[in-house]
Amino acid sequence: MKKDIIDQPVKLKPYLKETIWGGERLGRRYGGSKIGEAYLLSAIQGQASITQEGSSFFTYLEQSHRDPENFPLLIKAIDAAEPLSVQVHPNDAAAKKVGGRGKHELWIIDRCREDAAVFVGFKEAVSVLDIVRSCAYGTILALLNRIPVSGGEVIFVPAGTVHAIGGGVSLYEIQQNADLTYRLYDYGRGRATQLEKALAVLNLSRTTPLSATLKDGSLFESEKGFPFVIDECCFLGDSCCAAREDAAVLFLSGCGRFLSADCQCNYTAGDCFFIPKNSRFTLFGQGEALHIAAKS
Repeated sequence: MKKDIIDQPVKLKPYLKETIWGGERLGRRYGGSKIGEAYLLSAIQGQASITQEGSSFFTYLEQSHRDPENFPLLIKAIDAAEPLSVQVHPNDAAAKKVGGRGKHELWIIDRCREDAAVFVGFKEAVSVLDIVRSCAYGTILALLNRIPVSGGEVIFVPAGTVHAIGGGVSLYEIQQNADLTYRLYDYGRGRATQLEKALAVLNLSRTTPLSATLKDGSLFESEKGFPFVIDECCFLGDSCCAAREDAAVLFLSGCGRFLSADCQCNYTAGDCFFIPKNSRFTLFGQGEALHIAAKS
């Protein structure tokens, strides 16, 4: 790969993952059936996004002298026709004990049914016995904060926080590049749960969910432990941009033309670009996008 190309923005094609709870929306957008997750920007080997040249984003990072194993960012689109499992991700300290990495994540609601909701954290402090009993009887959702959602809402899910995405929700998930997940409850689907491991990393305290809207500017910028800098950008006409650090641009709506020295292509909602540090690009058209970078 030429040096001038690896120093320029690149449009990524997502890695697509079928799931038992997936809907049809992502399949219509990207191709496939019952696609629950589209890895829009992923450096995970075997699940990496694909560049326009046809190479994996993992390889792109290697050839641009970046470390794909420690790339800090993962961006997904999720389409949940049915509820996802009740689960938790460990923090860095807990994940390190098993050779993994912790994971904070951010949900940006795209579209959802009128009655749709997500679940984040416990309504009141709970005991281990409360959790074990509620998982056994299928009542654990009654212990969680139920958050009705609509398009444009943003919810922060810190590591160690129990959470679940309800059915009828399509969202974008911005997260650390890790996927150590412990399921507490899975609606009797027959998949394995990891209740004992989950109990070891769960925050059992009462939780006040952290939410915002896309109009709130830099999202959760001052929140302790939040690992990203995320800025929302609405544009109309042409807009010239420069990257101060490695970043991603995720288009939430609109359409138009993306131009840089070696990347000239159309964009539409759901498209994601990797933007190397110090590169420049111009957007023609109109829409709404997020500029996402890992905190240094």
